[in-house]
Amino acid sequence: MTEDQAFVRAVVDGPGDETPRLVYADWLDDRGDPRGPYLRAEWEAVGRRTRRVRRADLVRLCGLARGLDPAWVARVSRPPLGACLEHLPSRATDEFGFGPRLTADDLAAFERRHGVSLPAEYRAFMLNHNGRPMPPCEVAIPAAIHPDDNHPWDTSFDVGDFMVIAPRGGLPSGRKPCPDEAWVEDQPDGRLVYIADDSIRTGTYGYYLGVSGDRWGRVYYHHKHLEVRYPLVADSFPRFLAALKPTRRR
Repeated sequence: MTEDQAFVRAVVDGPGDETPRLVYADWLDDRGDPRGPYLRAEWEAVGRRTRRVRRADLVRLCGLARGLDPAWVARVSRPPLGACLEHLPSRATDEFGFGPRLTADDLAAFERRHGVSLPAEYRAFMLNHNGRPMPPCEVAIPAAIHPDDNHPWDTSFDVGDFMVIAPRGGLPSGRKPCPDEAWVEDQPDGRLVYIADDSIRTGTYGYYLGVSGDRWGRVYYHHKHLEVRYPLVADSFPRFLAALKPTRRR
């Protein structure tokens, strides 16, 4: 692991601790690296959660991100810009709660095996977390979605654990991932990757990420009681992460 990679890992592994992020920004600034100003601006706009993130701040950050590696930007940025998930803690589990840490080559092998190309923000999330056991949380239902007729008052769906991806060569012998592994589904209007389950329902009820066609990069939901098949939940993976909220329904 290079020194730069170690800084990224320290940022990811220290949710709520701004010190690794600011030390990394200083280190980048000392080297004249344009990522330093971006990292500091991200902290000023998103890290100080005393108010909602302003649109002007998001526009400024998008400008600073131009020319930077999109995967790096997504790994260090918090929703709604990136996939560094900090606003919800990981649910406490045993040592097998997370998938093994992945490399870019592991993700490339998954893409080749399934014939897909993963969005940069989802790649970043998997490099950061590779699956994530989640505390009780939910995501708001867009107005166009009609839930189960038995529960017309519902305004949100429960979100369970995020799926894992096995590294090249598979999981260690005898180890079953918890959560389960992600898989790819073919639909008439595009391919979808199953990324997270629904904590209340079983089977293939859960959340899917579009990886082809008009569905590219968007997040969808599926369960049999919905009139709309795979309705849109969020227009990007980071916005889906940003929309997750704690719940007590579980």
